[in-house]
Amino acid sequence: MWGIKTEAIVSLYKKGDYKQVCKLGMREYYRGNKEPHFAAMVGMACAKNDVINPLGILQRSLVTTKALRSSATYFATLILTKRLLYQHFIDGIKLDSFVLPKYNHILSTVLDHVVRKDYVQMGRGMIRIESGDRIILVSVSDDKPARLLVDEYAGAKLLQRHWYQ
Repeated sequence: MWGIKTEAIVSLYKKGDYKQVCKLGMREYYRGNKEPHFAAMVGMACAKNDVINPLGILQRSLVTTKALRSSATYFATLILTKRLLYQHFIDGIKLDSFVLPKYNHILSTVLDHVVRKDYVQMGRGMIRIESGDRIILVSVSDDKPARLLVDEYAGAKLLQRHWYQ
């Protein structure tokens, strides 16, 4: 049965505090709460908060139901998408032969446009994607190691900055 900490984490999830759910949920997962539905909830919170790396750990136990397996596929796809985009922008690998499931996540949107070559090259290492009412700028930082920066705009207003390594 779930403990009080787990109930508090579920409450935070219902309130939309995904950053805390990811942080606290991963702590509880490592402390032994490997219950699949808890792991799926924590993984969804991490995905919503752009914390992609822990998804590989969380997806391992999501095998007992169709819904849990679907969550595991979502997590694995986000991990692969992040890695492919990073290699594309950092190392120049071609992505035109890749077909992955499409999800409502910024990584999935960017990969879809890159694979279809549906973007405008704006200079070395920067592209502009128009997706619905959003403009997405993808670039590589000067950091060592470099970060992949994904900025979402509505007009001139920055909606959200994502970064991945």
